[in-house]
Amino acid sequence: MEPHFAGYRVYRREVDGTTTQVWRPLGSELVTVPAYRDLSVVAGQQYAYRVTAVDSAAKESPPSSEVTEAAPSP
Repeated sequence: MEPHFAGYRVYRREVDGTTTQVWRPLGSELVTVPAYRDLSVVAGQQYAYRVTAVDSAAKESPPSSEVTEAAPSP
């Protein structure tokens, strides 16, 4: 890990195919491990995610490429 690295900020937006949704940060705390589990999804809904790296001076990197995932239906 880099010496000035503080953590990652995870962003999510809903993907519905008709409107542009706003990217929203998930949680108020930085993620300090290279894994994240989103527990606030709605079954069957599709989401897009991206992350940024944040340093100890609170400077945020440009966002990663987005990935999409559909929450499993029950």
